[in-house]
Amino acid sequence: MDTTVTADIDFLSGAHRHRFNGEIDRLAAAGTDPTDPGWRALLYLATAHAGLWAKIRPALDYRHGEARRARVESGLSSGERQLVDLAWNLYNGSRPIDPYSMIAVLDPDNFNLAMIAIIRRRGGR
Repeated sequence: MDTTVTADIDFLSGAHRHRFNGEIDRLAAAGTDPTDPGWRALLYLATAHAGLWAKIRPALDYRHGEARRARVESGLSSGERQLVDLAWNLYNGSRPIDPYSMIAVLDPDNFNLAMIAIIRRRGGR
């Protein structure tokens, strides 16, 4: 089954789409279900920005199906922290999120990204 997303719609850039699709392929190759909505939401947010992805990537273990949030605690900007907390919340509910802080902190592009991730996690698109 092809689990990649080919259109740029809902992605911040072609690079975001490329990173996301590449990680979905790696997830599948490692034997973890690439259609899992929690993993897809986490990866959608995590791959949005190259700098954020570089901080999150070491915390992911596709072979064992694990995402270890504790490895991403330091060096995050306030906006990155909002996206990381939301990513882990959508992945497994482990991080509380504060919608007010998301509204106050995230710029329009990242706020839209967050809303799309929530919709996707719920099962839309």
